Amino acid sequence: MNKRIKVLAVILVLITAFFAAGIIYDDNERLIARTTGIELGEGYEVEKIYKHGFMFRRSSYEAKISVPHDNPQQAVDVITSIYGQDGVFLTYADYYELSSEIFQGERLRPVVENGTNVWTLPVMFDDEENIFFLLVSEDQEHAYLYIFYSRY
Repeated sequence: MNKRIKVLAVILVLITAFFAAGIIYDDNERLIARTTGIELGEGYEVEKIYKHGFMFRRSSYEAKISVPHDNPQQAVDVITSIYGQDGVFLTYADYYELSSEIFQGERLRPVVENGTNVWTLPVMFDDEENIFFLLVSEDQEHAYLYIFYSRY
């Protein structure tokens, strides 16, 4: 092998390693843990996630996470302990009144079970980073935590 082929082989290996590291770094659960501090445990599963921006520095994402329907308060307790804020419960009517304004331009739009309350917690940081948490019951068997994260 001549020197040129060896150099190209090394470059190819480095590029492959770079993208492999990016895929691991950008894993859904790792991204959520890195940006929110929430480690998803047993009973929690990322159902959908829409990521925006560069793989190594996401500008925003929208995530839908299934939570145990029999104990959604556990998710609320974890989030409130991390951020030191209690959040707000909205009635079904209040949520739908505000939802068209809140979710304008978002791909994930929560569907709320009629007659249930919705827990929300907006968190704004000084460095223009925002997280909006929303816990909803979509039907008798499924509760979901929605996370809307953005960085400017």
